[in-house]
Amino acid sequence: MINILFLINTLGGGGAEKALINLVNYIDPSRFRITVETMFDDGVNVPRLHPDIRYISKKAPCPRGIAYVFRLFSAKQLYRYFIGNEKYDILVAYMHGAPVKVISGCPDPKVRKIAWLHNGNPETGTFFKFWMTKKAAFRAYENCAAVVGVSRSVSEAFARYTGIEDVKTVYNTCDVDLIRSLAEQDPPFRKDNDKKYLVSVGRISEEKGYDRFFEVCRRLYGEGYPLDVTVVGTGDKEDELKKRIAETSVGDWFHLAGFQENPYPYVANADLFVCPSYQEGLSTAVAEAVILGVPVVSTDVSGAKEILGEHDEYGLVTQNSEEGLYEGVKKMLSDENLRAYYRQKSSERAGSFAPENTVKQAEELFRSVLV
Repeated sequence: MINILFLINTLGGGGAEKALINLVNYIDPSRFRITVETMFDDGVNVPRLHPDIRYISKKAPCPRGIAYVFRLFSAKQLYRYFIGNEKYDILVAYMHGAPVKVISGCPDPKVRKIAWLHNGNPETGTFFKFWMTKKAAFRAYENCAAVVGVSRSVSEAFARYTGIEDVKTVYNTCDVDLIRSLAEQDPPFRKDNDKKYLVSVGRISEEKGYDRFFEVCRRLYGEGYPLDVTVVGTGDKEDELKKRIAETSVGDWFHLAGFQENPYPYVANADLFVCPSYQEGLSTAVAEAVILGVPVVSTDVSGAKEILGEHDEYGLVTQNSEEGLYEGVKKMLSDENLRAYYRQKSSERAGSFAPENTVKQAEELFRSVLV
């Protein structure tokens, strides 16, 4: 029996958190003993953990500027605080930054460490700001038995930036059957066939691009496209977006649905799913839209072409700009045949993210680092 700890900041409503739940729920319990620990808080996804998974929540304080607080403590001190005397064969930091620093403080050389990367742009500094120096951060990643990216583009970007050549790729796990089952519930809105329903699901934060999504939709609406737009999610830019909605009097057709425990009826009943992000690792929301057979437009962020195809085989990937997003959404809205084509192609693509494929990769990785 292989004893594994997955360490993550929280189990909130983000894509990485959801991907972790899907992964650990499908790992073979007869071969792996799984513990999930959240460092700072529980999160809305905790109830989704299977009963045979051990769950720990440290609930450490998480003030603004926590990265600078972390710099005051050595990795060994943080390891003692968060993990202590618990014994594991493998420690998985399932988010870059703070969890990686914690597991790097493990004093036992027999314990294997794995860093799991969800961010496609290491140059932002979020990979390294929890250490006093970038050199110390590099050393922490270099000392891992494996570094894993959630998409090839994430893995390649991190390898280029750090010089760590052997960065493996394991796609996020999606619970395909559960997603489709939950999507069958009645939609939370009444469809008007004279309108085009656009939906986006994600954290309303700077990197997710809802500022430009709002402007793109306002521009298209002004050109006569009959839109009804819903954004499902919350985040630190939510109040700012609400203010823009109020100031521009678009509240009758641009809606913020907040966090939804079951966002899938929104997605399944949409005419178009839009990912307007400035950066991603591998968008769980895009993968879930594909699973539900919904046409997708995404900006060219990490993982987008791996889901939608290098040449738009399964959805449209636009330039990572407001104008590129505008052109892509307009193209899809203007062509019913194109949307019908992508509904069919999405269904063909869905199997790539099923647990039987992605979890097998992860289990093989865990066994390999112990050899």
